Amino acid sequence: MPLSPANAAHALGDYLHSFPDDHPLHVALRTYALSLSLSLGPALVPFLISPKARAGGIKALTNVLRREFGISSFASSMTVGVGGGAALKFILDNWSKRFHRDASCSTKATSPLPSWWQRLKTWLASLDEFHRNFVSNLISAYMAIVLLQSRRRLSRNTPPRAAIPMTALTTSTPTSPSFTLDLTLLFVVRAIDSLVRSKLLPCETKLSSKATREEKDRVRNKRQQVTTRLDAFVFWASSARIMWCFFYEPDSLPRSYNKWIMSLANIDPRLLHALRAIRSDSFSYVKGFSIPPDLVSGFSRDLGYPSAWGDPALLPGYGGAEADRVWKTLGVTNRSGVGGLPCELVHSGFGSSCTANAGVRGIHAFAEALAIYIPVHILPILLTRPRTLLQKQQIHST
Repeated sequence: MPLSPANAAHALGDYLHSFPDDHPLHVALRTYALSLSLSLGPALVPFLISPKARAGGIKALTNVLRREFGISSFASSMTVGVGGGAALKFILDNWSKRFHRDASCSTKATSPLPSWWQRLKTWLASLDEFHRNFVSNLISAYMAIVLLQSRRRLSRNTPPRAAIPMTALTTSTPTSPSFTLDLTLLFVVRAIDSLVRSKLLPCETKLSSKATREEKDRVRNKRQQVTTRLDAFVFWASSARIMWCFFYEPDSLPRSYNKWIMSLANIDPRLLHALRAIRSDSFSYVKGFSIPPDLVSGFSRDLGYPSAWGDPALLPGYGGAEADRVWKTLGVTNRSGVGGLPCELVHSGFGSSCTANAGVRGIHAFAEALAIYIPVHILPILLTRPRTLLQKQQIHST
């Protein structure tokens, strides 16, 4: 009698629960679910919030799904790197146990294997746990990098397109960053984090065997407190540098970073042009010139405001009474005592109130963050330990 879908799901759940949480199958499932949510979520967000992305129709959506579910996708590569390392470690551990239990099985005279393979098996079986772990993850990480780099061949015939248009002021030819630069940045940040922790925090295993339970608890609590602050600091420092590059040197970031930040920020690219022009001194409301002349005035006109609001020759370069006289002439009512660009242009159509603009954009970003990170935390549990959710709900309800 064939199983119903519900019974099949229960049978699969029982089968997965029969393995311990550190089993390679569980590790691979959790890694794939987490990696897929991290890559597929941002890839689908433009289809939800951007009419331009939806204009591509089913074909564009199919291309995204094929890319994110493919064998060389981010999720598959991470699963090979993390789950593959756990699987190789599991195999080497069992291999080592069998080898030491029955050494004669690897030296049979009738074995067709060459001598170098026999020596390799003996060497692998002689490794301690630390070195088995290192060898396993080294091999799986190399395979993951090969998979990720194989995606480059698929896009060689497609010229790269910048996610954010560059200004015409750029004189140097931008160099294309590494295809896996985003992962490099991620691992460098986490490596720095681990290095700082190892230098600043005492390890429980290094405590004297005579240490009391209170001393061990104190060390554990200190690690947790400092770790929380270190995570926040690393996130702040990394985000600050990334956002600076996003505004002023986007070519130094991976395309995925630029595209993702641009979709979340919902900023008019011409405003970014203006910021970069101000930094390069090609636009200045202090000196009263702009290259090109309509860099901001055209942007102001497209938003429905007078083009004079974007004319650097008319804008006040400094605040004070002189700025108030200029604003009165231009018809700007909410910029009292302050020079520069009118708030309406900086808000890109979100009105003149800075508080309302921050509130609307904050709510928008928070909703998108929920749409991304809820699957990140829920999907791995749904795929590997779905009953945990029910148990937490039952405990909470009582």
